[in-house]
Amino acid sequence: MITGDMHPIQMIKTVVEISLPPLADDNQDMINVSSLDGAEKICLPQEKIAKIFIQFISKAAIDEEMKNILRTTYTNDVNGISLFMRYAKQNSCVNEFDEKRAAYTLLALIYGLSFFRVTDFMPPCEKDNREIVFDFVNLLLGSQ
Repeated sequence: MITGDMHPIQMIKTVVEISLPPLADDNQDMINVSSLDGAEKICLPQEKIAKIFIQFISKAAIDEEMKNILRTTYTNDVNGISLFMRYAKQNSCVNEFDEKRAAYTLLALIYGLSFFRVTDFMPPCEKDNREIVFDFVNLLLGSQ
């Protein structure tokens, strides 16, 4: 959860942590799927969530309405992340960069690494690929 007392770089890292949880995380997230009594929540492991996402993306490739939904979602995500980037620039000693472009790049890394996870395509000798995103954040904004 992001709070107002967090350092701006930690806010961005929290976005990454939520978007790309550790593969070794045994936390089984419960999501609401129904308003029916007794059927309101199901447990979906990260692997299952990733496969559902891939199916949605595949469908969006051929369905214009779904493309528009994704485009709107991505635009909102980039706009939100760019606010964190701007906040980090204002409150840290970091190099100048384009906030929207950096947010777009961060989002692309998150989604791209998510696709790689579904196929179990990891960097050599590693079991998780999420550190790549944190490396990007640290290079862009400095380590915190």
